[in-house]
Amino acid sequence: MTSYHIYGRPFAGSLIVEFMMREAGLEYTISFPDDAERATAEFRSKNPTGKIPVLVCPEGGLVYESLAIVNYLGKHLIVPVYNMKPHLDQFLQCCIQFYTLFSYELIFVDNNSNDGSREHLEKLGARVETEMRQGVNYARQHGLDLARGEVILTMDADTIYPPDYINNMVLELYADADVSLVWATSIGCLDPANPTFLEAIKLKITSLSHRLITNKTAQAKAVGACAMCFMKNTGVYYPLDLKNLAGCDDGMVAVQLMRKGKIKRMRKGLYTTRGLNKRIGSGTWPLD
Repeated sequence: MTSYHIYGRPFAGSLIVEFMMREAGLEYTISFPDDAERATAEFRSKNPTGKIPVLVCPEGGLVYESLAIVNYLGKHLIVPVYNMKPHLDQFLQCCIQFYTLFSYELIFVDNNSNDGSREHLEKLGARVETEMRQGVNYARQHGLDLARGEVILTMDADTIYPPDYINNMVLELYADADVSLVWATSIGCLDPANPTFLEAIKLKITSLSHRLITNKTAQAKAVGACAMCFMKNTGVYYPLDLKNLAGCDDGMVAVQLMRKGKIKRMRKGLYTTRGLNKRIGSGTWPLD
């Protein structure tokens, strides 16, 4: 079996599963067993309760009930890490406060940290992968390669995220089939968890200026990798060979996604410490 198969019922719980499969670009077939077929021993071997929907996976695995199937399809939050230990507890506290109906998995990609970041995350039970090639582009791309969910959200460990971050990003992506990228305005500040009044004003002004941008090149430059949401099946990639333009990795991914559809900005802006640091070259990390 090379594709998924859905046992469903028209206009019932299987509808959301079909929607997600289509949005993710996953190949599937669907059939609608009647009451008599769902009562057979063959069907009950797939779901002992005889209920639908049931998802038959390409490898032969079975998932049933709509919420379980949605959870199986999942979302992945990719977080590159290089000497981010001072920020990790605050970042994880943000994640704990997320409220969302969508399941998700955090993938931390350690990029040769030497400050105990990896050990700290592993002690807390987080999933930590390793990218030995030095550079944030390599780390983000490795996380993208590992993710199996249909939706990718990129994040940074030194950024503060609101509790409704996942809902806002993912629902905006699902709401319009023509949207290929959802992103958020962000500004750098001294303490992202406690922005000053002036920093709050700066974020509002920056958000307004981003709202008024119509030039596509300028839009791409405004996008930051601390808050991007897109479908994995778009086939985008992080450029690994850029040496001369600092911070252009985010924009290059945005350009790829703009060629596939519209981009949409999330209403709420974000505070990060990233914007205060200078990069020593594209694909590299900020100086301490």
